[in-house]
Amino acid sequence: MPETILVSQFEIPVEQQDDFQFVVRFDKDQFAPLTMDEPPPLGKDFAPAC
Repeated sequence: MPETILVSQFEIPVEQQDDFQFVVRFDKDQFAPLTMDEPPPLGKDFAPAC
């Protein structure tokens, strides 16, 4: 089995806005926050699904 080597780490914060609506924020200013929402009956289909 090949050995796994960790080369970097990162975090992607996900903030819950409403029931199944979330905002993903990236650590670079040039990348806008990404809103995601599930379709009914879970969410409101406000944005692309997760």
